[in-house]
Amino acid sequence: MPSISVIVPVYNCENYIEETLLSALTQDLPAQDIELIVVDDGSTDSTPRIVEKLAAAHQNLRSFSMENSGSAGAPRNLALDHARGEWVFFLDADDQIEPDTLRRLRERAEASGSEIVLCRGGNMGDTIRPLPVMVFRKERIAEDFVESFAYRTLASWKLIRRSLIERLGLRFPTNYAIGEDQPFNMSLYLNTPHISALSDKVYYWVRNREDGTNVTARRQPADEEFAKVRGLIEAIVQYCEPGPRRDLLLERPVVDGGGFRSVFGAKFIGTVTPERRRDLFEQGHALLKGVWNERLRASGTLESVILCELIVAGGFTALEEAAQSLHDFRQLEVRYCSESDSLSYKPSQGESVTMLLPQLECSISSLSVIAAKTVVTVDARAGWIVDQPSTVTLVWRHRKTGQEHVVPCTVVNTSEEFSSGATYTSKTTHTALDESGDWDAYIRASWGLSIVEQRLGVTEESDLDTTTRVVPSKAGVYFTPYRNLSIQAKPRTKYSHNARMVSPAVLHVERGLRRDRVVVAGMPEGAAQVFAIVSDRRVPVTGVSVDASTFYAEVPRKTTELLVEGSHGEVLLKRALP
Repeated sequence: MPSISVIVPVYNCENYIEETLLSALTQDLPAQDIELIVVDDGSTDSTPRIVEKLAAAHQNLRSFSMENSGSAGAPRNLALDHARGEWVFFLDADDQIEPDTLRRLRERAEASGSEIVLCRGGNMGDTIRPLPVMVFRKERIAEDFVESFAYRTLASWKLIRRSLIERLGLRFPTNYAIGEDQPFNMSLYLNTPHISALSDKVYYWVRNREDGTNVTARRQPADEEFAKVRGLIEAIVQYCEPGPRRDLLLERPVVDGGGFRSVFGAKFIGTVTPERRRDLFEQGHALLKGVWNERLRASGTLESVILCELIVAGGFTALEEAAQSLHDFRQLEVRYCSESDSLSYKPSQGESVTMLLPQLECSISSLSVIAAKTVVTVDARAGWIVDQPSTVTLVWRHRKTGQEHVVPCTVVNTSEEFSSGATYTSKTTHTALDESGDWDAYIRASWGLSIVEQRLGVTEESDLDTTTRVVPSKAGVYFTPYRNLSIQAKPRTKYSHNARMVSPAVLHVERGLRRDRVVVAGMPEGAAQVFAIVSDRRVPVTGVSVDASTFYAEVPRKTTELLVEGSHGEVLLKRALP
C-alpha cells in the first residue's frame, strides 16, 4: 500500500500539467510509497492526453475523469474516495513541489506526531500573490494551530493524515469555485491537537498564470461568496466553543475583506438580482446575529462594521442603500454625531450605526532633532470620515512598562483631498521621557468617544532621512526595522557609526556692555566644560543650569567663539558668536 496519496484536480492546463505531475513522480522516495491520483474535470484541451501518456509510463499514477463541475472540490472528492495512502497531499495542476517535499513532510509528521504538516510556499511566474508568512517564520513542531498562526493559511497544500479526514467524514463543498478548501481545512485544524510546519526553504511553488486563467483570478458572484462564508462560519461554530479563540477565527469570514463585505458590499448590487437579494439578506441576518459581538466589531474595518451592523439590525433597505453606494464607488458618509458623542453612519431609513472606529492613516513628513527636543510633522487622515477629529495627540508609550507621555499636536494645514485629513506638528522635550528605555510613537485621534490610535512611522515610498540621531545621554531617536519611530531615553545602546550625533546648540545670545549672556541647550550629563575664546585664549566659563540640559552663562564681551567639550575632551560645540 502507498504511504502518500498525492491528489491533483486538473482542468485545461495543458501548458503546465506535465511539469506538475513530474515534480510529484520524481520525489526522492521509492515509487511504491507514492500514489498519484489525477482527476480531470472535463478538460477541453490536450490535458487528458498528457495525463494518459504519463500514466502509461508510471504505474503509480492513476487517472479518473468526470463531467465539468467548475471547481476543484468535486475532483478532489472523487480522488479522496479512491485514495489508499496513510497520508494525503493536495497539489494544484499548475503548481510544483521540490524533489524532497513529500519525504520531508512525512519525516516531520512521524517525528512530531502531528496529523497535519504545512510547508513553506513560494511564487513562480511573472506575477506575485501574497502567501502565508507568519507560520513559516520558524520551524514548527507540534504547535497549536492558532498560536503558530497556521489558522491564517487555509489552502490545501499540506500533508494530512487520511484517517483524520475520514473520521470527520469531510469532503470539499462543490457549490462554489473559490475558497472551497477553507471550511475543509478549518475543520481539520479544529479536530487535531497540534500541527507542524517546514519553514527552512520553499517546498511548494505556486504558479500565477500570466494569462489570468487561474480559477482564483476570476470574480466570484455574491451568492457563491456567501456559500463560502457560511461554510467557514458553520465549521468554526460547530467545532469551537464561544470565546476569544472562536472570535479570532471568525474574523476571516465575518469582518475581513473576503467575509460579509465580499457578499453584501458592491457585489450585492452588481451580481445578485433584486429578487434574490432579500433571501440572501435573510440568510445573512440569521447567520450573523448568532456570532456578532463587540470583539468582532472592534477587529473590523469601518465598511465591514457598518454592513454587519445593518444586517444584524435587520435593515434590508438600509443595507441596499449602502451596497449601492459602494457599487457606485461612493464612500459611506461617516460623521461626528453629538447625540452619541461618536462617529456614526446615518442611512436614509433606520437607526444610525454609532461608535464607529475608523482606520487612521498617518506618516511622518519631516523630523527634526535638536539637543533638547524632537519635532515631528505628521500627515494624518481617517478615510471616510467627513469631520476633523476634535483632538490629535502624539503618544509616546514605554515599550516595557506601558507608561505614556502625551504631547498635543497642532494643525499646520488641512487636506483638500480628504475632509478628515490634515498636517500636524508636535514637539517632544527629551527630558519628559523620564524613564530610561524605548518609547514608541503613536498618533491618537478622537471624535468624542470614537478614539483610534496608529503606530507612527514612514512609508516605504518616503525619502525621509531615517538615520538614527543621538543626543548624548539624553535620547536616541531611531526608526525600527518596520520604519516606525521610537526614542530611547537616556540611551545606553552603543550606536553604529552611521548614527548622527546631535550636539549642543546656542539658543540665545544677548550682548551687554561688559559681558554677553548666552543660553546653550542640549548639554550632556557629566563633566562637560564650557570655554569662551577671547583673543585666542580659552577662558573657563561658569554658568547656571536652567534645567537638566540647558545652560545659562555670562562670557567676556570680547568672546569670539564658544567651545563646549565633553568629559573626554571631545569637542561637542564650537560656535562663533555674532
